[in-house]
Amino acid sequence: MSHAPLLSSPTLSGERLGRMSTAAILGAVAMIVVAAVVQVSMLTRLPLPGATPGLVLLVLIGLALSRGSLTGALAGFGAGMVLDLMPPADHAVGRYAFVLCLIGYLLGLLGSRIYGTAIGLMAVTAVTSAAAFIGFAATGALTGDPRANWSDVWDLLPSAVLYTTALAPFVVRSVLSRYRPLTRGELGTVVTARKARRLNPLARRQERML
Repeated sequence: MSHAPLLSSPTLSGERLGRMSTAAILGAVAMIVVAAVVQVSMLTRLPLPGATPGLVLLVLIGLALSRGSLTGALAGFGAGMVLDLMPPADHAVGRYAFVLCLIGYLLGLLGSRIYGTAIGLMAVTAVTSAAAFIGFAATGALTGDPRANWSDVWDLLPSAVLYTTALAPFVVRSVLSRYRPLTRGELGTVVTARKARRLNPLARRQERML
């Protein structure tokens, strides 16, 4: 009996192929938290002109591209809440969560079609970094934050995009390599190998009976 229809079934496409195990979920959460700690406690103290590299955003980009829109949205919301609540945050809770949730969802829709090359990955990172920076400023303006100053935003935007994009080949690539989902062909290989391991004891018993 052939199992080809099972491997080509729509139920095994999209998010299902990239479904994360409990260990993978915990690993992603740990990466987000560690990235937030490093970004807030270390990168902000570097004597760099302009803005701070978005290390958390880079982790989110890797997770969203490799795992799809649902994972991207959830990871973006979680990463945003970490940044919203981590000291010395002094803005309204939910601003980062809203922006990064939306960004993670949109990146997940694009998926593997846009990170095939280093240039494509850096281009996506640059656009995403700019969108996140402007989006956070826009939420401040909409919520009446008196510190929302668009002249400062335009001054800091180039450095934020430059620093974050420069780290993309190192951070995003490492996340992609760790959380790359199985393709249909790879999934078929795994299923076949598991079936072979299950059938081996039966085959050995049949050989002994002959």
